[in-house]
Amino acid sequence: MRRDPSLRGLTVTVIGGEPGGGEPGGGGPNAGPRLPHPVPRARLYEELRATAHGRTLETPPPPRAAGMRDGMRDDGMRDGMRDSTRDSMRDSMRDSMRDDGMRDGAAAIQPPPAAPETPDSIHALLVEDNPINRLVASEYLKRAGCAVDLAVHGREAVDRCRRNTYDIVFMDCQMPEMDGLEATRVIRHEQAGAARRMPIVALTANAMDMDRDQCLAAGMDDFLTKPANQDAIAEALRRWIPPPRRALVRAR
Repeated sequence: MRRDPSLRGLTVTVIGGEPGGGEPGGGGPNAGPRLPHPVPRARLYEELRATAHGRTLETPPPPRAAGMRDGMRDDGMRDGMRDSTRDSMRDSMRDSMRDDGMRDGAAAIQPPPAAPETPDSIHALLVEDNPINRLVASEYLKRAGCAVDLAVHGREAVDRCRRNTYDIVFMDCQMPEMDGLEATRVIRHEQAGAARRMPIVALTANAMDMDRDQCLAAGMDDFLTKPANQDAIAEALRRWIPPPRRALVRAR
């Protein structure tokens, strides 16, 4: 590399070996610092960032030499290629660090595996605007043997009930666009006279008797206080899913 004139501006950083070692490529006007092996990620990132700006962490930037027009143009092209390569390496390392962090975070919050959906699953609709509550309740339902559809507000719940038949609905009460009480009133009105009354279980953070009465007056059948746990959800399923499908409810 030192003998190739086209690479005379390339910075060479040696990884490994003892300081002052004489391996080829370790010296010269554009020699970078010697890094330990293995290289700490933060140290390598800093070196790439420094090199991308035309310097090493240990060596000040060399003065720019004047040259002929063609030489300047050729140097500019090589500099552009080197900059592009450095930018790609820097971006790849940043993306790798970010992906590692995302994978580590995902592994930390990964919920337990849910029960697989089968044709014999209980078909449940979960209506919940909070994404964390939605994730937790959905996993509880799946582990209890349900195939779960999701809605994030009352208007979407009404639309899903128009297009699908559910064994049971778990309905949050306070949601944007249309709350759970109003959604239940609309569903009961549209399904008036149906051969089977679809159970609707309220999910609410309010545990007052007045709140329970409001849920029942809107047409809901049951009431669970959030955060509802696995046992409470399984018990509600056993309470409202009639035989023989009640046997599909799985214990914890």
